[in-house]
Amino acid sequence: MWRAYELGLIILFVAGNVLRIQPPLTIDEETLDEGLEMLTQAITDVEEGRVSDEALKAVKGW
Repeated sequence: MWRAYELGLIILFVAGNVLRIQPPLTIDEETLDEGLEMLTQAITDVEEGRVSDEALKAVKGW
């Protein structure tokens, strides 16, 4: 979530590892694709170790 926020995407988690993604029903395809690209980049950054453990500690419970 933190890395997604840094990239400009705001998402919430419901419990544990469940992400809540709630775009408006009127979202255009270009904006949706941009958001999905940000989410993909955020996940990739975490998997590849680009997000420090200190950052993860700071947002624990988000």
